Amino acid sequence: MSDIVRGIVEKLNAPPFNKNFTLIGFDAMSPEQLIETLNSIFVAIAPDHDVDTRQELPDDRVVRMMSLLRVLKYKPSVSKSDMAAGLIDAKPEVIHPIMHWALSKLPELKKRAYLANFLMTIEVPDEMMQNDEVAETREQYLALIDTFKEVHKEVENMRSSGFSVSEVKNDIKHMEKEKDQLEKRVARMQQKYENVAEYNSMLDAARALRREVEREGELERLRQDQTEQLSHAEDKYQRTMQLLREVRANAVSGGADAVIKRTEDEVKMKRYLAHEKLPAAIEEKEKACKEARRILDEPAMTQDDLNSLHTQLAKLEKEYDEKRKLQESRGPRMLKADEFKRYVAKLRTKSTTYKQKKNKLTALQSEHLVLDRTIEILTQQEHHARAQLSALEAERGVSGVTAAQTELEDVSANKGELDARKGETLDDISRMVDELNEKISAKRTSLAPLIKQLRSLRAEEKTVKEKYDEKKAEYDASSAQLESSKSKLETEVKALREEVSVEESRYHYLHNMIAHISKQLEVAQREMRLYLGQEEGSSLRDVMTKKIQEQDRIGKQLRAQQTEVKESFDANIRQLDMWKDLELLMKCKTECVGVATGAAADDNDAVALEEQDRLVFS
Repeated sequence: MSDIVRGIVEKLNAPPFNKNFTLIGFDAMSPEQLIETLNSIFVAIAPDHDVDTRQELPDDRVVRMMSLLRVLKYKPSVSKSDMAAGLIDAKPEVIHPIMHWALSKLPELKKRAYLANFLMTIEVPDEMMQNDEVAETREQYLALIDTFKEVHKEVENMRSSGFSVSEVKNDIKHMEKEKDQLEKRVARMQQKYENVAEYNSMLDAARALRREVEREGELERLRQDQTEQLSHAEDKYQRTMQLLREVRANAVSGGADAVIKRTEDEVKMKRYLAHEKLPAAIEEKEKACKEARRILDEPAMTQDDLNSLHTQLAKLEKEYDEKRKLQESRGPRMLKADEFKRYVAKLRTKSTTYKQKKNKLTALQSEHLVLDRTIEILTQQEHHARAQLSALEAERGVSGVTAAQTELEDVSANKGELDARKGETLDDISRMVDELNEKISAKRTSLAPLIKQLRSLRAEEKTVKEKYDEKKAEYDASSAQLESSKSKLETEVKALREEVSVEESRYHYLHNMIAHISKQLEVAQREMRLYLGQEEGSSLRDVMTKKIQEQDRIGKQLRAQQTEVKESFDANIRQLDMWKDLELLMKCKTECVGVATGAAADDNDAVALEEQDRLVFS
């Protein structure tokens, strides 16, 4: 990473940027300065990106920068979501690789950004291409792109042929003349003011004044930057809190019924995962295991088989590379801010439609229950009618006529045999059959409306059942989709909460920094007023001067004491040695007196020993 930073600093210090950065200063840049530097690189590539990043919203800035990076075909080492978060928070580990990549390919990227304005094709949906006018306009658009390519090639050929060398030489000569004129003018001004009294002091004072003015302007700009950052942070905090309140309101709206409903939806989703999705996934894994076992059980492959597989693999890799290049040429499509808003509006519309469909489904379910009950009642009525018919048949003496109808059909089939055997009863049987047919026709006539109504109800029940199955499938699909959307929203809410926490910490940090800087600014302004004599009192400079003088005085006293100690050091050392010798002599004398006293006591000699005092003080 240090090599990358060093390369970035070298490129930025060179034309056309001329930033005059240092490694330490670049590494200590604030997030806002880092974003401004990155945007200046983008401006050098595409001039239409020359915007004030301090006034631009972070979301708009991320969309703009990522759109340019997509056009320039930048391949990040992180995911797109992490890159977007890094651009919002101005993370060096995300921005430094982008800077290094852009600066190392600056001429190529300039050309690519310029050509992208004319060569980027507009994606038109297939359903809109059915319109003849739209199709004709798109053909004209593609033809103009081809024309531009040809013209651009001609221009490049003309540029490479050195067409504008003479113009460049003329410009160089003109600039050299201007340089000579400026040098002469500077020399005349120096000669004019060299003899002025106190020229050097006035020049130094002017330089000091200019530095102070620049420093004051830098402090003012820093204060404005801090104020704008605080304003942006507060705005973002308000937006995030508003979004959090809306999410919480949506989460708790509806009371206990809504909580129960969400719980039921979660149970349905878990049941769907447990009974449908997970078994399918397990089945796929088992199929993969069976396929792996089958491959292991197969006999060893020959060299011809391996060559054939290598040929197929090379062919597939070639197709993959072609498709990948085609995909890269198209570039990933990212949602813009207005598209994201339309997506949210569409999601809300789907939510409303889902609620309407759910209410309609509830009504259909109620209607289905009513129809089931109607069918049950009609079935009971049919059984009751059959019972009445059987009772009526028994009452008229024709019990079992319905069953007898089938038998009569068999009798009709064997009519010849029956006529031969029972010719005498033919008229009676015919009369009985006619009577039974008349009764059956009467019963059929009376039952026809009920049967017709039953058939219509069965058809309606079938239609309702089909609609119910269709709506249930739509409901299950919508439920799964909404559950997925819910999980995404929960993830976004969690991320927003974390972002709110980070922004709160950042807000307090910036607030404290502003207060600290304000105090320092007040102290600096007061020092300036005291220094210029606009205000009376003791300045910090005077206080520090007094403290320095006091410390100088104390230092002089300590140096004097040090000198005295050094001068008396040898004499004090000799005196210390003499006192040690005296102490040693006194101990020796005490021991001698003790020994002599003990010897005299043992010999019972009362004569006191006398010693000559040899202690001499010099």
